[in-house]
Amino acid sequence: MNADDQQPKSVLEQAQARLREADPERVAALSGAELTGRDGEAVFRVRLLDQTLQLSHPGLKVSRPEGRPCADWQAHLLTYYLSMADGTNPAGTWVALRDLPDGMFYQTAYQGYSGGDLVRAFGNDVEAFKAACRALGGETLNTGDAGYRFLVLPRVWLAAIYWLGEDAIPPSARVLFDAAIKHYLPTDSCAALGGWLSDRIIAQHRGG
Repeated sequence: MNADDQQPKSVLEQAQARLREADPERVAALSGAELTGRDGEAVFRVRLLDQTLQLSHPGLKVSRPEGRPCADWQAHLLTYYLSMADGTNPAGTWVALRDLPDGMFYQTAYQGYSGGDLVRAFGNDVEAFKAACRALGGETLNTGDAGYRFLVLPRVWLAAIYWLGEDAIPPSARVLFDAAIKHYLPTDSCAALGGWLSDRIIAQHRGG
């Protein structure tokens, strides 16, 4: 046995190994990805909110459809998503990051760069928050002073919820997850995805 084979593999390397060995048609069926072929390789195309990413199989190269590279965290996210997807339907229940496996470890920092960033961007201007969420394709939720859900990946829903401040109580916001997300992503990737959704809402508001 090669000495390198005895070294423990990282979580990402384990996900990559599972994906290389998986049947592409089954992966596509479980994840909701579009499966095409090119140059002798299968290619998964996956919507990430309002963008598209693609991953080659078995090469596992992640890029945008026009060939441009994407951010490392997005490449890792797509690898985890395709390797973990088991076809579980949405739970219809919203949970906080702390409710996911090991989520308490990330919760305080996560709230700062998700809901905290939303509050710093919108303050008490809930109408601006609504407009930005609608522009990103958010669907109205009957919760908080404003709430929207987003299909961020083909089987993954996130929610952004806003509460207005009143008197001495400041405004607040949270980015939550459909409870089924644990069937599709590890918790640290959930945190990255929730922070990115907040960034996209803010960028929409600012015209970016």
